[in-house]
Amino acid sequence: MNDSWQKLSISGDSSILEIVSADVIQFSKGLEEENQKHIHYIENQDFNNVNQLLKNHNYNGEINFIFNEQIKEDWHLAWKDNFIPININDKIIVIPDWHSEKTNGIEIKIKPGMAFGTGHHETTYLMLEQLIKIVKKDVSILDLGSGSGVLSIAGMKLGAKSVTAVEFDEDCKGNFNENLELNNLNGEIPLFIEDVLKWKQFDFDIILANINKHIIVKLIPLLKKSIKSDIFLTGLLITDKSEILEILKENNFQLNNIKYKGEWMLINISHSSN
Repeated sequence: MNDSWQKLSISGDSSILEIVSADVIQFSKGLEEENQKHIHYIENQDFNNVNQLLKNHNYNGEINFIFNEQIKEDWHLAWKDNFIPININDKIIVIPDWHSEKTNGIEIKIKPGMAFGTGHHETTYLMLEQLIKIVKKDVSILDLGSGSGVLSIAGMKLGAKSVTAVEFDEDCKGNFNENLELNNLNGEIPLFIEDVLKWKQFDFDIILANINKHIIVKLIPLLKKSIKSDIFLTGLLITDKSEILEILKENNFQLNNIKYKGEWMLINISHSSN
């Protein structure tokens, strides 16, 4: 791996930033959100793709973006000054690995890394809220696009019978396993490094997919194999709603619920024969 990356700073109206970041996130290795600014970390080999993507879109001058080459630093240490514990309904507390204060609720310890999923992003928060409500001791969970493993770990700590994680980015593997160890789950959640669009096994009680819209659009037809599953899709902006609902209708899915947080939404579906 190269010792530098491209630091992409995008500034502008918050609603437009969410849309732009949703496009860029398929190439991003990390995301920081500041007031009116999103910072993505892009591998050098993906610079041309991201640069062209941004130039091809017409954002009507509502955003500005700039790339700067930056030496790779210890991501874990860079987070130390900024990581705030995340409290989800007083049931789950996501804390960094260095946090030593006593908390109430189920603790999920995370070593912040380049993998996505610290609980700070609205989509992860939405998923954790749902897991609190639906996980029972006899359920099996498939976590598609597992990233750092936050959702997988939450599923196990909430009492699921089993959790299977699938992640395409091999860079997530080390961070995923570190987080399992931090939560005393070493070896208990299998991680498959594979493209979720090539995944064949959908015989699970609960399926989670926190991935970008472009992947979800292609994933939905594959999920028709999940006859018994309660399915939760996020990584979707509210502006994607009509498009996604039309695709779900075309693929004969039953819409159970939609939850919103900020500019993002989570859609709960099941097979219409349920």
